Amino acid sequence: MKGFYIEKLKNLINLRTNLITILVVLIGGVYGLHLLNLSKSVYWISLIIGVFYIYFITKTTLNTNARINKMLEELKNA
Repeated sequence: MKGFYIEKLKNLINLRTNLITILVVLIGGVYGLHLLNLSKSVYWISLIIGVFYIYFITKTTLNTNARINKMLEELKNA
């Protein structure tokens, strides 16, 4: 049973790493919108969509961190 938790913990850590990478790329992309010559409406629509995805990925990353912490506590107490 302990091996199952360790394997699941490794998968969650890999998921967190991937989410953080995606978050960095999204933040860079939203910041890069300033460098493009877009019309105001396209700029704002892209900005709103980008901020929504940044919020969603941040929330998912925080939930993944909570799951990792919960599993570490379970392993520590077992």
